Amino acid sequence: MAVDECECDYAKARWRARHRWRAPPPDICVSLTGDVTDSSVGAIIAAIAQDPEAPVFLTITSRGGCPLAAVRLYDALRAHCAPVTVHVPVRCSSAALLCLVGGDVRQATPSAQFMAHTAAWAVPRTGRHTAEALRQSAAELAETDDEMHMIIGLRSRYAAWKLRRDMQEERTLDATEAWHLGLLTEHP
Repeated sequence: MAVDECECDYAKARWRARHRWRAPPPDICVSLTGDVTDSSVGAIIAAIAQDPEAPVFLTITSRGGCPLAAVRLYDALRAHCAPVTVHVPVRCSSAALLCLVGGDVRQATPSAQFMAHTAAWAVPRTGRHTAEALRQSAAELAETDDEMHMIIGLRSRYAAWKLRRDMQEERTLDATEAWHLGLLTEHP
C-alpha cells in the first residue's frame, strides 16, 4: 500500500517542531550496496524502524534490482518521521532511483552516475509462453513503469515526457544533470 505523501510531509514537519530546541537521537547509518532485493530492503527497514525519531543516513551504490522491493523502501523512508539523507557515492540506477527519491535530502559525489530504464524481467523457459501469458506480463511491466514515473515525477522536477524518453533510451545522467532534474536536492 502506498504512503500518503501529505501525511508523510506533516509527520516530518512535526518531527522538526519537536526537535527545534532539543537534539535528536544519533543518526541511523545504513547502506544499500548491490542489488535491490527483498532481503536488502528488509534489513534497512528493520534498522530504521528501531528508532522512528532518529535521523537516517542511507548510502546507495546500486545498479538496481526489484522495483517492488524498491517501492517498499521508498514507502518506509517517506513514512519515517525523522529526516532521511540519501548519499550516492558511485551509482544509482534502475529501481535504486526509487529508493533515492524517498530521501528528504539527496546528495551525490560529482562523479556519481544515475540511470533509469523501463522495467524488464527474464521470462523463464518453463513450458509454453502463450500470447495471453505474455500480454499479462507486458501489462504488469507497464504498470511497474507507470508507478516508477509517478514516484520519480512526484519527488523531482523530471518532466514526465523526458523521464519516459530517458527510460526508453536508458540514458545515463551525471550528478549535475541529476541535480538539475531534481533527483538530487543538493548540488554535487
